[in-house]
Amino acid sequence: MADILKIARDFNPKKALTHIFDKIDEIIKKVNTLWSNAPTVTPKIYEALLNQSGTDVPTATELYNTLGDITFSRNQAGDYVIQSSALFTANKTHIIVGAATYPYVMEYGYSDSSNLYLATRTNLTGTLADDKLYETAITIKVYP
Repeated sequence: MADILKIARDFNPKKALTHIFDKIDEIIKKVNTLWSNAPTVTPKIYEALLNQSGTDVPTATELYNTLGDITFSRNQAGDYVIQSSALFTANKTHIIVGAATYPYVMEYGYSDSSNLYLATRTNLTGTLADDKLYETAITIKVYP
């Protein structure tokens, strides 16, 4: 019982809190060091709004670009190619394309390091069609 009384008598709340806060500061510093040394994965990004009319090649209003030069071509109605100078990497290129005008759907994907494909098709018959890109958002991310 005397030991408990001695501990209670010698307890200093201010000293105990100071010790706790010192330990918390140590932990925060270690976490910050780990966080700042963690590897970062930053993709190169291309963002634009696409428009296409008649038999014209799609035009892009570029919004943001850290990827490099991107151009567009048209093979036939509704069949387009997104071209670069070997900027696309297999299994590391992520493409997001907004919707085409109803009742059409977008089809897109990776072809090779210099080409991605983009198509507009009717969702009823799958027929390729022009005039379906109007302010259609596109984002291409290439991860290291």
